[in-house]
Amino acid sequence: PLKVFSSVRPGAMQNCTSVDSTLHLQLGLESEGFVSRLLPQLMDLVRAAKRLPVGEEHSIRRGSREFLTSSRELGERSLAFVHRTLRFLDPGTHQNTAPEELTNFNLIIDSLDTILERVDSSLRDAITESAAIPGA
Repeated sequence: PLKVFSSVRPGAMQNCTSVDSTLHLQLGLESEGFVSRLLPQLMDLVRAAKRLPVGEEHSIRRGSREFLTSSRELGERSLAFVHRTLRFLDPGTHQNTAPEELTNFNLIIDSLDTILERVDSSLRDAITESAAIPGA
């Protein structure tokens, strides 16, 4: 199972199953395991991104209209997906934004800061609750 290292108790590890259970209940997810399935999917995404053409290979492929069209469409779909994700994770910021506005990288950075602050707070709360339960 996926483990999360605790900064509160050095060397202690918290299992993400309690996070998955809580998300399942609070968000009404169809099944548990969101967090434990998220990391492998992110790793697959990173591996796929590493296979994209760069440097000279990218320059050569840019000469193809098909490549340019595919790249533009992929970029638009990617921005739309990231926008939907940010609307879910940071609705206060993205409720009235459009996907094209994500080309302003500062908007993404601010949202990631907000999301990571919430994750940090949630992990601290989970660790505190776990420490309060005898035998945990």
